[in-house]
Amino acid sequence: MAELYVGVDLGTTNSTVSVIQTEERRLRNPIEHLRSIPIIQYDKDFKITRDRDTLPSYFYCKPDEKQVYTGEWAKNLYAAGNLPMHTFTGIKTRMGGESFIQIQGTSKETDLILDMTQCSAILLKTIKQSIEEQFKQKIDHLVVTVPAAFNSDERQATKDAIEMAGFTDFHLLDEPAATLLYFINNGDGSLLKSHVELSGKKILIYDIGGGTLDVCIAKLEEEEENEEYVNIKVSIESRSKREELGGNDFDQYLGAYFLSEFENRTKKISERPIEEQNKIIARVVSQAEKYKIALNDKIKEYLDRPRRLERIVMTPEFEVIHGQFVQGINLDKKVLEEVYASLLTDSNRQNIIRPVKESIAAAKNLKKEEISFVILTGGMSNFYAVETALKEYFGKDVPIIIVDTTTSVSKGAAIDAYNYFENNISLKKMDLQDRLAEDIFIRIGKRFECLISRDEIATKKKGKFSYVIQEENLPSVPIFLFYGQDGNVREDFTPIAGKRVALPRKYEVLEEVIMNWEIDADGVITIRIEDLDETICVKQGVSQEFLARKQVVDELRVNES
Repeated sequence: MAELYVGVDLGTTNSTVSVIQTEERRLRNPIEHLRSIPIIQYDKDFKITRDRDTLPSYFYCKPDEKQVYTGEWAKNLYAAGNLPMHTFTGIKTRMGGESFIQIQGTSKETDLILDMTQCSAILLKTIKQSIEEQFKQKIDHLVVTVPAAFNSDERQATKDAIEMAGFTDFHLLDEPAATLLYFINNGDGSLLKSHVELSGKKILIYDIGGGTLDVCIAKLEEEEENEEYVNIKVSIESRSKREELGGNDFDQYLGAYFLSEFENRTKKISERPIEEQNKIIARVVSQAEKYKIALNDKIKEYLDRPRRLERIVMTPEFEVIHGQFVQGINLDKKVLEEVYASLLTDSNRQNIIRPVKESIAAAKNLKKEEISFVILTGGMSNFYAVETALKEYFGKDVPIIIVDTTTSVSKGAAIDAYNYFENNISLKKMDLQDRLAEDIFIRIGKRFECLISRDEIATKKKGKFSYVIQEENLPSVPIFLFYGQDGNVREDFTPIAGKRVALPRKYEVLEEVIMNWEIDADGVITIRIEDLDETICVKQGVSQEFLARKQVVDELRVNES
């Protein structure tokens, strides 16, 4: 029976699935079997479609009937704004926290409360059902990608969502690593016009999607070639810090521009009922996405013809609510760049170039001129201003290679799933020596101490830490972790997770509690206190509470007529 290796890019705005299906374990060129597959869903006319390679990360829920619809139809419902309290998106950027949604039924008994893990599981159930319908066989291994800056909480939440969806035998992979793996295997053969020597190269991967921006710098060294495959040592020189910046932000900025023009002729949105507010926001943001894409396509077509470019103008006109319209606006390249100014300009604010500068600065003794080339991917990399900004920053001597902006991540994940088995030795593999974007700190009283150094993580996946008790007769020890770069600059800290753990006895002030920490291959942190005969997951996985949340997902009927 054929083996099936699956890669899933679980995206903020769109998800994709790629597979390698082989009849034999040892094929001369298994990359020829790498392909993206359609994700079965309802289209905008509420008809089942089997020809969409992306699943829009939207869902609509009927809690009374325990019915959920995902994908294109749900996205169109959201855009129409007619069911604003029952259609949802933007799940990925809220993973791992306490965020949840409450969906009202006809009575309190039928109300449905879902956290972001359960919402992600609903999208993954759609994907699982689609794979099973097309292949009718078990998945030998699954890889799901996550942003490189996802913390331990978010990674564990993603793993929980995968299990809730019914998948087994899987692991996580960082999105830039997936793109790089696809790149070094030369993907579908069209990535490079000619062979590129990889050994000794320093590559900057720039991955900008719908909600996150990942930048990392990797040094590649081809190791001694095996008779059947090449192993490439990949040393991550630096990573960008967490950057929640992507296509959604551009849509919201343009949507806010539309909304301000609309409010000039009618009452403020804040003066309206909450349901009307949600309807208005859904409509203006969805229209902003549409006009952003349409205007971008025109601008890209004439970028090298300035006079023709100056004549490209669009006049958005659409109903917002109750017969009231956005109209009378002229939208051109100049206006667009004014709206997006703070996202595009090289400043200290959140923008598309800042994480590039930070990543280069974080790599020791590296100048931007020493970058061999830039790999550009992600849905938002299709926006002309992203490539333009990178070209202006790096100059003409640093090539920018655009890699399959839709499916490179899921294809890299499928390659990683295939490479998971040692006997499958016909594709290039990565010996990844990773590092964190920031150190991991633990809070002790009012102080923060470094628990795990970003520099040592490439070679050290476990260690010990001495927690010094600060209070007399402390019955439990608080374990609260944070990402950061400087223990003295608390405003830069990002909380990871936290819980209090009961101690076996009362400790005295200044007595030490020895903690053993470990980061697994998926980037999830576990801590064990030596005096306790148990391992403490900072974020719990399978438990009674997990099983109860999974049951809620199991009871939902996804995309059933």
